[in-house]
Amino acid sequence: MTEYVGGGLFQMECSGKPATRCQIDVNHPLTVGFRSFAPNRKRPLAMSSVELDHPESTNSPAPPPENDAELTAFLEDQESEWLAEQLMRIAEEDPVVRARLAAAAGFDSVVDDTRDLLTGAVLAHLPGLSEEGGPSGAPARLDRTLETLDDLVDNGYAAEVHELAREALELYAKTHGEDESEQSERLRGFAAVTEAGV
Repeated sequence: MTEYVGGGLFQMECSGKPATRCQIDVNHPLTVGFRSFAPNRKRPLAMSSVELDHPESTNSPAPPPENDAELTAFLEDQESEWLAEQLMRIAEEDPVVRARLAAAAGFDSVVDDTRDLLTGAVLAHLPGLSEEGGPSGAPARLDRTLETLDDLVDNGYAAEVHELAREALELYAKTHGEDESEQSERLRGFAAVTEAGV
């Protein structure tokens, strides 16, 4: 049976022993997270995540430029229209980039957009994996979404970030339990943000 749990995340029971609960994230359809449960256990015994091969996968990290200084110099020489076009192309493919640009532009819609991103990232998060140990759909996805909260604070949305982080912490605890992971600590820090941004 397939169940929609929010944030673009679907959950279903898969065959195998012990019983395995599969999670499929429609925001990152090439990434599937697995959590294995023993009978009568609510906490997962093991967590893993796999990224399905696809030649056009946008989840695969791009190789770093050969020379950042040269690339920066190139971009500085380009017309603003061309730069805006390139940014919009990237934003259409990456909702985190779009949210960060919307925060800089001061769009009110960025709060609800970030809430959706944060909900999906928390639900898809696999605390048992290091950033290097899984694809970008695991810890890295939540890390990138948390960077959006930094941008929101910098652009005058401190009160909204406080509320977003508080909601995300409640969801994190409900989904993963209390832990001392870097991601949950960062959420606690954002939840402590005041309207003054301190």
